[in-house]
Amino acid sequence: MTEKREALPDETRREAGHALLNRVLRGAARRYRLPGIEAARLRDPDIRPATALAIVIELARRATDSGAAPAPALKDRFIEALAGMIREAMREGNGDPVFQAAVLRHRFPHVREYASLAAHASRDRRRIEAAVNALAHPAKRQRLAQGPWREALARLHAAASSASWGELRDAARRLSALPEAAGRRRAERLTPHHPSHMPLAARWPR
Repeated sequence: MTEKREALPDETRREAGHALLNRVLRGAARRYRLPGIEAARLRDPDIRPATALAIVIELARRATDSGAAPAPALKDRFIEALAGMIREAMREGNGDPVFQAAVLRHRFPHVREYASLAAHASRDRRRIEAAVNALAHPAKRQRLAQGPWREALARLHAAASSASWGELRDAARRLSALPEAAGRRRAERLTPHHPSHMPLAARWPR
């Protein structure tokens, strides 16, 4: 007869699985483990900040693996090495441009606003083009009589198609000033004074 095994509770199975995983990871060969690292290397005045940071992390890991707390001096050395890496990244000419851009974005609100607008530029342009086409698409204009309203719609559509945001703002304002009541109500949804379009129309770089 086949012996029936009692099913283990879920929590017990998870604990057993974690213990097995820990044993496997601790016993596995680490291809990228730094060999022969000694704390004395941190006293080298010519050591690169990135190298010092890697040594500190490895020494802290060894202390943790042995069940001890990392030495307080490692914390100070970690902060010093990290500060050195930041200084290298911020160095003009041969620093890290991506990191420098992130710092500028964090420090200056107008840089952060511009970056946010640039990140959503394609989406915002599609939304504006859809709104303009709903009102001023060439097929719609062909059904209108010649006159100021039709000409204003043509200017509005041309400005949106060429991504001329300043001209689009002016065209929307002229359109909203025309006497046609229906046109005025529709144009108000496109004018840059509307909250949904003010940041794009008012601050988009030309």
